[in-house]
Amino acid sequence: MLPLKEKDKPIVQKLLSAGCCARCILRFCCVRVQAAYRQP
Repeated sequence: MLPLKEKDKPIVQKLLSAGCCARCILRFCCVRVQAAYRQP
């Protein structure tokens, strides 16, 4: 599981309800997680 801080959870909920995809949300909240953007 990717690290998601408690302070980011309300932001994630708003982005999901606005129609953002999970990849965009990870990019917004977990910028330092490089592995999330690598293709298998």
